[in-house]
Amino acid sequence: MIYRTVFNTNYFTYYDYRLVANTIILMDTKKGTKLINKLFPLEDRDMGNDKTLLVASRLIINFISGLINNRKFAEAKQYIQFAKNLAIDPTNYFFHFTIYYYENLILHFQTQKLKYLNKVYEYILLLEKTGHKEFAQSLELEIQKLIYSDDIVEVETTIVLREN
Repeated sequence: MIYRTVFNTNYFTYYDYRLVANTIILMDTKKGTKLINKLFPLEDRDMGNDKTLLVASRLIINFISGLINNRKFAEAKQYIQFAKNLAIDPTNYFFHFTIYYYENLILHFQTQKLKYLNKVYEYILLLEKTGHKEFAQSLELEIQKLIYSDDIVEVETTIVLREN
């Protein structure tokens, strides 16, 4: 229902981006791809105030997370590159560090080199040191499930957006 509603909309507001950001992780790759192609680039950047841009950046993060948890690494790499090409504020450290985290996680799975896994854990340690212990623990659990399970991982973590 959310997919149909947003896909059939022509002008997107903060709430549309927020709705998709919190549900895209539950959509299949095809629907998620169609929504991202429709929602990006943000056409009217004036309407895309800082809050809308923040939510839009987290939408991409959540989609990449879902792809990785479903072991669709090639698709996730494409969206990492897409994310890197977006004009996201360089001071949006959460966005840029999370993209770095996902990029290294995929490189670890593709190469099995520990240097990439170490970079993943550097990000987790940074989260812990800055007071985001619960999020850090959920990422660590996600990594353990991806590394030690042959099953597709059911996504347990989504990024919750809070109003400031």
